[in-house]
Amino acid sequence: MLYHFDNNRCLNGWWDIKPVLDGVCTEFENGKFLVPSIWTQVRDGVRKKGSPYYAVEWHMDFTQEDYEFLYDNFGYPLWWSRCKSAYIKRNIELSKQTGKRYILVFEALGPKAVLYINQKPAAIHCEYFLPLEFDATDYLTDGSNEIMLEISGYVENDKGRKCWPAGNNFGDSTKGIWQDVYLLEKPEVYVDDVTIMTSVSKKEITLKYAIRNTTGADVNVQISPEITEFKTGAQGLIIEPFTAVAQAKELTEIEKTYRWENPKLWDNYDPNLYYLKTALKPS
Repeated sequence: MLYHFDNNRCLNGWWDIKPVLDGVCTEFENGKFLVPSIWTQVRDGVRKKGSPYYAVEWHMDFTQEDYEFLYDNFGYPLWWSRCKSAYIKRNIELSKQTGKRYILVFEALGPKAVLYINQKPAAIHCEYFLPLEFDATDYLTDGSNEIMLEISGYVENDKGRKCWPAGNNFGDSTKGIWQDVYLLEKPEVYVDDVTIMTSVSKKEITLKYAIRNTTGADVNVQISPEITEFKTGAQGLIIEPFTAVAQAKELTEIEKTYRWENPKLWDNYDPNLYYLKTALKPS
């Protein structure tokens, strides 16, 4: 999903957290968890207080209060690192607008996350290094809304090994909401994604658009791509606007290939990039 240029609201900041230790829930601690962050300490870079050197302590159980952590950026209580799950929540105020969709984006969280909106289960996410994007329009109301996540680690076998590929040591040993969180406001029909494919040998550029239509009727749209030089803003390839039909309740893919005879190519001594800007409107 494309969202960095949308009307977005950043939800980073201090959220409430309720750690779960040995299956027992504690009370919510108000405003004690910083988004983005992880609540667990990292085992690489650990030393006993007074020691001049840090080392890797893979078997540390986080009961030793006389140890220091090189990557302790947040100062959370050490016992939190023994918690295999936690609930993290905050409230947001919203005035819903007619004809708009409201999408929650968590750029990275987990390892496993269950999203609740106003105490209703909404989504499950199991990819620690990929974003969770969820259209929350039908779950949100005017006024105050509670956004809560149940964050937990992957299921382990009797040898303590993860039953889901963690990716690396970071994914294997940490938990939290560790990248930015946004609430996006989008129109009911929007560009969900675009893929750019180029061929120097064929002197071609292919644009593959994914148009999301959340309404119950087909919508005729006009798509207007504009390619300019990134540094100067000078016009690159001239592309005429074209029309398409965005299917009701569907993600419609549209692919267009154009001849480009003389693009300014990238060179180590003269680097050059182009900028693609696309406008979408009803036709």
